[in-house]
Amino acid sequence: MTTIRRKKKLPSSDRNAILAKLFLSVAFLWSMFVLFGSGSHAPEIIHDFKEKSSFAGSKGSDESANVVAGAGKGDVGGVRGAGAKVEKSGSNDNAVPILDKGHVTSDKEETISKDAFDFEEEYEAEDEKIKPLKPLRQTNVDIISTAPMVDLTFVDAADNYDEDPHRGATDENGEFGYVHDEKALKRNPPGFSSSKTDVHCDNHDNNYKVLTEKVFVDLQSHQKREREAEQDGGRPREKIFCTVYTIEKNHDKIQPIRETWGQRCDGFMVASDKTDKDLGTVNIPHEGPEEYHNIWQKVRSIWSYVYDNYYDEYDWFHIGGDDLYILVENLRLYLESEEVQLAANGGTYLPNGKEKEQIPLFLGRRFAEQGNYERIFNSGGSGYTLNKAALKSLVVTAFPVCMPHLKTFAEDVMVAQCLRNKIKVFPFDTKDDEGGERYMPFQPGHHLTYRAPADKKSDWYANYSINIKFGLDHMSAQSVAFHYIKPPLMKRMHAILYGHCA
Repeated sequence: MTTIRRKKKLPSSDRNAILAKLFLSVAFLWSMFVLFGSGSHAPEIIHDFKEKSSFAGSKGSDESANVVAGAGKGDVGGVRGAGAKVEKSGSNDNAVPILDKGHVTSDKEETISKDAFDFEEEYEAEDEKIKPLKPLRQTNVDIISTAPMVDLTFVDAADNYDEDPHRGATDENGEFGYVHDEKALKRNPPGFSSSKTDVHCDNHDNNYKVLTEKVFVDLQSHQKREREAEQDGGRPREKIFCTVYTIEKNHDKIQPIRETWGQRCDGFMVASDKTDKDLGTVNIPHEGPEEYHNIWQKVRSIWSYVYDNYYDEYDWFHIGGDDLYILVENLRLYLESEEVQLAANGGTYLPNGKEKEQIPLFLGRRFAEQGNYERIFNSGGSGYTLNKAALKSLVVTAFPVCMPHLKTFAEDVMVAQCLRNKIKVFPFDTKDDEGGERYMPFQPGHHLTYRAPADKKSDWYANYSINIKFGLDHMSAQSVAFHYIKPPLMKRMHAILYGHCA
């Protein structure tokens, strides 16, 4: 998980009290040294001070550290300032910084209890608790409230790869054990060769209207984040693994994906029923026949393969069909947003990079099945996105006990049901601040013209949708995905969005 690091300062009231206390104590020690020098009375007076001072530890000098009675810059009289080093007294494991500046001989060093510096440990724990600019919407607070924190450590769930859904993939010769090179497309991306004539740039239809008047790829913010990530100590970008599922007879749809959005993912794979290394397709066998009415079993094996082979390398995992178009830059920016990062970290503080646990997040276009708000799922049309905790929960915890042998086409409904019933994870509300949807289940032009009928139940989209707007307001300006995008429209959308029609 990417992180934001900031220092939280010690509250001024506490800091001033500690500074005053330390200053008085050091001043007293110094006056004793000046008054008595290194004479025979000094050790007795210093010993008496250590026994009676409020700075002294209750267990005496065995649990204390040496501090120079000298001056320095920084918090608490220079204890945390530049030039400080750490030393230990005797067998004591609790170390307190010693100032290099002004260091005198050891018989003039005075011992005070580590208790005076307990505030450091307290505030180090608070150091990187980063509050967001604004809290989560109450809807999403409620959504994540039931989800458990999930340990992000990889757990082997393959059981020797003997049974579905963990049998793995086969190579071009049908041999099991094949691991697809998911970075090959990003390393060697094909060019976008379509001309303005090919993509009909002069056709100003409703798709064109949406992509020129509302939806855009936020390249400016994307490039800014790229520059920040390249700087020393910069926050790295979120890594996205994209999966498309298809069958061999539809392999002609894959090259347009490779030429447009596929190469913008950090990892990319096409799950199919035939492995073709040149095209990037992978045969991932599954229980039951290869047919539309058995997509649930296909997706169970796909997600298991992704978890088994790529879990540790990526932060987010997106899946959809071969008629999907993803605006990858917008998706990445959304996943890096405070809203999403905050939710994944429990909803109160932003992550600081030290987290070993995460709230499972299930992102997509929310639908209420048959209008039932107790059965909300993410539509598979525009695809849905899982973070690491959600992927692990789905594959390791839910799959073995959630309809493992069911035959159905409704894989999106089943994924939501398994996450809901077995993990208490519900689809996250991915609308933007204006109520626009980010994951769009139809072509751009369709969303522009759609209006709900008076009787919502007479139209499945109106019945399934949750508090939608209409026209251009229906879509977020930074939408992340569209559905029902055939190859010609895919190239045309890409040309419009990335300036090839200019």
